[in-house]
Amino acid sequence: ALASGGDELRQYARQIEGDLRVVERESIGDYVQESENLANLHMQIRGCDEILGSMETSLGTFQRELGKVSREIQGLQERATGLSVRAANRTHVEAGLSSYIDGAAVSP
Repeated sequence: ALASGGDELRQYARQIEGDLRVVERESIGDYVQESENLANLHMQIRGCDEILGSMETSLGTFQRELGKVSREIQGLQERATGLSVRAANRTHVEAGLSSYIDGAAVSP
């Protein structure tokens, strides 16, 4: 009975080894079959990385240009405020001078 159990165990071990070889061959076949897809996927990812890098550069340039425009707008706003103050001051001085001149005018 003991020899019979050992033979069954050896037979079972051979069956397992055979099954493992079959699974290994199938796995290798699957890997080889999918290797082209994996290579294509890798190339697509690299292409996307290049595009994203280019977009990052473009967006950085755009951001810097927006900063310049923002500074120009701020400068124009400050200049407009200064001109507005000057115009208001001129109007105030003209009103004061007009009343002074009217009061200082000699009648004929």
